[in-house]
Amino acid sequence: MATNPRLPALLLTAALASSLCACAPKEEAPQVSEEPSVSVLAPEPEPEPEPEPEPPYINPLTGEGSWEDVARDRPVAVMLNNLKKALPQLGVSQADIIYEAPAEGGITRMLAVFQSVDGVGDIGSVRSARDYYVSLALGHDALFLHAGGSPSAYLAIKNWGAAAFDCVNGPYEGTLFWRDKERRRNMGLEHSVLTSGDTISELLPTYGYRMEHREDFSYPVQFLDEGQTAQGEAAEQAFDRRSHPSVLGLYHLRFSEFYRLDFRPSAPPHQGIADIYKFYQIDGFQPFQAAFFRGSGDFYFVDPDFEWAYIVTHEPELGPYFVTKAT
Repeated sequence: MATNPRLPALLLTAALASSLCACAPKEEAPQVSEEPSVSVLAPEPEPEPEPEPEPPYINPLTGEGSWEDVARDRPVAVMLNNLKKALPQLGVSQADIIYEAPAEGGITRMLAVFQSVDGVGDIGSVRSARDYYVSLALGHDALFLHAGGSPSAYLAIKNWGAAAFDCVNGPYEGTLFWRDKERRRNMGLEHSVLTSGDTISELLPTYGYRMEHREDFSYPVQFLDEGQTAQGEAAEQAFDRRSHPSVLGLYHLRFSEFYRLDFRPSAPPHQGIADIYKFYQIDGFQPFQAAFFRGSGDFYFVDPDFEWAYIVTHEPELGPYFVTKAT
């Protein structure tokens, strides 16, 4: 039997190939990288805002909170100019109360009352007093600053024992008061008197006057709680409950004219007699109602015993207002 001489070589080649295949490393499956797990955290709740601290004291003139206990301090009342020629006024926006009343000749003056003058800048221009402004200041047991006055004002200061500080006829010009050079040049001597909160705070205690209320002093004023109102419909209802035939109408302000009111049933509310000095007593007819004066302008009513007041303003969004004495 014939043998193929190439067969052993082929077998050897096959064996070597098989051996190499057996020794070759096996391919591993590619590793699939796993995404790291992400944990979703709920947002932390916003911290509750801390409540605003409330002032621990009360301003007795406004009922608003105060950071300082000023209730026993005597307020400062300053007579202020109210003429167009003397504008701008200084310090009026920081007053706690402002009274405006007729002086004479169809003009008005103002009395600005400050429970504290700390932080108040210049105040003025300061003008002359009238006796009813002295009375208003005494109602607050206030220290009264003015520049001159009518004979009746000086008599009231003397007879009523007011703590009054006069720039014109007193030793206070150049100290408690000064005359502003710019105002003196452009407005006139009578419109140039100024004072300031810092000056008042520094000098008033040096004049020997009592700086605190007496122990038995109290304001005949009470303030409503938050959310209560004494204006609008509630004020009209309060007025109607108390209205009676005899009421004092103070004055009607319309286009800078002041009238003594004539409330006879046949007279419309705008008619009156020009008289800025006297009250007009309403008497002898049926009680009138708040609706009669609604939208008619500025009216000011006082009970003859001064137990309450009712105020109607010409601004439809303001008032009317009803105030009573504290009980």
